[in-house]
Amino acid sequence: MVLAIRQEVARGRTLKEISQTAGLGPNFVQQLINSDKVPSVDALIALCGSLKITAAGLFPEAPEPQATEIMDLASKLRPEDFRVVLELARYLASRNS
Repeated sequence: MVLAIRQEVARGRTLKEISQTAGLGPNFVQQLINSDKVPSVDALIALCGSLKITAAGLFPEAPEPQATEIMDLASKLRPEDFRVVLELARYLASRNS
């Protein structure tokens, strides 16, 4: 998500434009970029709409059915559980970098 936001900014869009289109505050988007915020599934979906990407686009390596399943399962998690899953995903991704 952060990469997609940065790519849009590089294309000339402002954080204010991205956040307004998503119905979110610009401070929220900035905190998301700085990893100070963990977005809700609703916020992720709103940002996907603003960035004109699908939720599956957040998981470019995953085939469409798996990405859809990930988003569906994530939407059912409590916020604190979502944070744990997000941290695990970040850790696993960092091992591949």
